[in-house]
This record gives sequence, C-alpha cells and structure tokens, in this order.
Amino acid sequence: MKIGRNSALFSGRVIHQRRAPRSHRLSYRVFCLYLDLAELPELDCKLRCFAHNRSALLSFHDRDHGRRDGSDLAGYIRSLGEEAGIGDRIASIRLLCYPRLLGYVFNPLSVYFCHDEQQRLIATIYEVKNTFGHQHSYVFTDLDSAADGRVRLHQCRKHMHVSPFMPMDASYSFRLRLPDPQMESDRQQLSVAIRCRAASGDCLHALFSGYRRELSDARILATVAGNPVLTWKVIGAIHWHAARLWFKRLPVHSCPPPPQHTHTIIGKTSDSSPSSCQ
Repeated sequence: MKIGRNSALFSGRVIHQRRAPRSHRLSYRVFCLYLDLAELPELDCKLRCFAHNRSALLSFHDRDHGRRDGSDLAGYIRSLGEEAGIGDRIASIRLLCYPRLLGYVFNPLSVYFCHDEQQRLIATIYEVKNTFGHQHSYVFTDLDSAADGRVRLHQCRKHMHVSPFMPMDASYSFRLRLPDPQMESDRQQLSVAIRCRAASGDCLHALFSGYRRELSDARILATVAGNPVLTWKVIGAIHWHAARLWFKRLPVHSCPPPPQHTHTIIGKTSDSSPSSCQ
C-alpha cells in the first residue's frame, strides 16, 4: 500500500566544483526526504522507520527548519507567502531536505516548493544554514517554469556568510528540475543547481541530482543500509574540505554578524527586498 501520495525519498549525488581562486571538487552519494508537509501526520502514523517530531531511524523535526522553535512549519511558509503577495494561492508545500538519521542532522540547504491548486510552482524558498548557527531564506516568486518541470534561471544577491572561503560580495543563480508526474515513479528526477558568482567571476557550482524512490519502511531500510552515516558525512565533509581548501591557501573571509533580516523576497525584477518575520 502506497503511503503518502507526494512524499518520497530522492537518492542521488551532491557535487561541488570550485572554479576560483583554486580548483576543487567534491562528489558524494546522498539521499534526501521530499515531504509534502500536509502528509506528515499520515507518514508518522503508518511508517515504522520514519517519525515526525519524535525519534525513529529517519525523522523530521519542525524545530530544524523555519523559525527553529518547533512551531508549525507550514504556517511559517504561508506567512512568507503572504508577505510575498501569494499567500492565498499556496495549496501545497513540499520540502527537500536531509532527514535526521538516528537523531542527527545538518541541512546546509533546504528547499521548499509552493504549488497552487493546479499544481503549478508559484514560489521556491531556499533556506540556507551555516556552521556558525545562522540561517537565511531566499524567497522567489513569479518563477518561469516549463512543462517538463525545468525552472529557468533565477538569481539574487548573497545576504549571509556561508563558507570562510567565499566572499560576501557575491550572487547566487539557481536552476531547478522538478519531478515529472507523467513519468514512471522511479524515473522521476529532481535537481537543484546553484552557481555562486563573485566580482572576479564564477567561484562555485553546486548540484544535487537524484531519482525518486518510494517512501516505505522497506525502502528506508535499504537506503540507510547503503548510506548509513549520511548526516555525519555531511558535516564531516564540510570540515574535511574546509581543511583541504585551507591547505590550498585559499583566502579566508571572517564571519560577519548574521543578517538583521530572516529572509529576502525576490520577484520578477530580481530586486531583493530584505524582510524580518519573527
């Protein structure tokens, strides 16, 4: 019996390619949760290996996202939508993120997909965290998407320090490929591509690309067996590659204070409007 109509696992690979001032590449196998937030009660009730706001092999906790206080996550995303002028159009919210695995998680990036009643993508929210405990969200509306699920280039200025080896004076460009519901389930692909560009040119290309897998107890067990230290690998790789970049003598940028605003709203003109939503 299928549990959750829209929720799934996506198994694939994350790749980072630094362009300047030194070349550096990483590539790791990973898997992510793709959750329809409205389906969380059903998933929590019917799955043994997954839990919502409690312990399990894989779990999802509201306090890891949004306001970070355990409050209703869907309500928080809808409040961002209201501020962006689309709150009454949001019919469903889906989230791509790493799960808690045996109680631990670090999500450098979580991506929310907001759809209307016709299942058209009307907003994307990129929730960025750094290892200093800071968080900032980039809220994009008026997205230009194609029939095959590809969402064309959308961009904004960088507002929060992420890596000591990346300057603050930079911009992000995003491209998406969403699962095509017309395809067989296990052939559906999801990808998030990010390019970071500084005054000197492109400095980082990052990509996650994966294929849909059913969110079932059997699939969870098989996926974890194939990647049993996923969440520790994420945080470990961040520090391991930071050490390698330091030995390559990349310039180090000190961490400035976190941004005063919790999120930035970006519309068609790519003008960014910083906002604070407590």
